[in-house]
Amino acid sequence: MTILDESDQPIFDETGITGIADESDPATGPQRHRWVLKALSPLALGPNHEADLALKGRHLDQVEDAAGTLLTEMFPDTNAALLPDWERLLGLPDACAGEPATLAQRVAAVAAKWAERRQLSVPYLIDMAARLGFAVTISNRAARRYGQALLGTTYCGKGWANTITVHAPGVAVADRIYLECLFSRLRPAQVYLDFDYS
Repeated sequence: MTILDESDQPIFDETGITGIADESDPATGPQRHRWVLKALSPLALGPNHEADLALKGRHLDQVEDAAGTLLTEMFPDTNAALLPDWERLLGLPDACAGEPATLAQRVAAVAAKWAERRQLSVPYLIDMAARLGFAVTISNRAARRYGQALLGTTYCGKGWANTITVHAPGVAVADRIYLECLFSRLRPAQVYLDFDYS
């Protein structure tokens, strides 16, 4: 774009051949920092320093663009370039879930792991199994205590005092390792696991 005078005629350079380019809108151009550096430089420097200003301006443009990219990379659900670092930080890929096939699945796994708040409740364990595609139910096996147990309930010895049974009917034999891995990782230290696939 050429700068025009009051009568809408182009203003030419010193030789009267080339119109002077309009650099009045630096905010959107690809060389916005070159324009700022040129505006801050003394007029006496002249055209000899144009290449230097262009180089420095290009570097400043790249730094600003990188800072803008960092704003999206700092959140787990919008990252791409820092995805390996997020996975390393969160211990992904999860050995229980296997290796995600696509980039979108990897980002979703990072976001889910970052938002995860561990709980020691049955609904939480059922929800975590559902995320891997398993429909399970969980029952507690308490040790029978004389004087407190109801007549007709199953007798469980002391070994069942801290045991939960995970009922997962219809789970294929090949997939059982993922389900057992998940519950082994999430279970409290004092809880024992029993799996029922029937």
